[in-house]
Amino acid sequence: MNKHILLYLFIFLILTQFRSIGYAQNNCLAFNGSDTIGTSYSGITGGASRTFEFWLYVNGSTDDNMGGVPMTVGGWGKSGNSTNHFFVRLGSLNRIYLDVNGITIRSDKNMVDFNWHHVAFVYDSGIAKPYLLYIDGKLDTTMAGVALNTGKGRNFKLGSNEFNANYLYGKLDEVRIFNYARSESMIKADMNREYCSP
Repeated sequence: MNKHILLYLFIFLILTQFRSIGYAQNNCLAFNGSDTIGTSYSGITGGASRTFEFWLYVNGSTDDNMGGVPMTVGGWGKSGNSTNHFFVRLGSLNRIYLDVNGITIRSDKNMVDFNWHHVAFVYDSGIAKPYLLYIDGKLDTTMAGVALNTGKGRNFKLGSNEFNANYLYGKLDEVRIFNYARSESMIKADMNREYCSP
């Protein structure tokens, strides 16, 4: 069984433990700014292509100019070494970014607008600008950078960073990890599809 299928099953089991909170897909994970979900899934390691996508609704500000604090959606990789982890975070001015290999691919979009947004971070090892960010089914930005080399050490987690800090205050739905680089057409075609229905 493929690793990404195993992750779907894991997320399905988690979602069956939560009550509906009114999202169009009826079930989601709600984070209150002080909790996290750990898994036994080690994530995709090395320099392999991958896609990490999810629906996100942010309740609190991460704008440091307004007293906000950074938040982490989730990720995986070796702890204590910025060159070996793959974490999605929310930072200054409420912008979402991928923290990997000591670089960041960052959107200019304010994610704290009281709407759900579909987010997909893609690493495509076969192209010149391998880091791609899609928001709501459209390419937001691309970036070149050093080759990815995600290490083991911290399993995939949601709702906090690798050190159990910078907790998420918001909601996540349809969290998916694929072991290949998904195209814009694939992301757009599937973004409103439920893979698992509790």
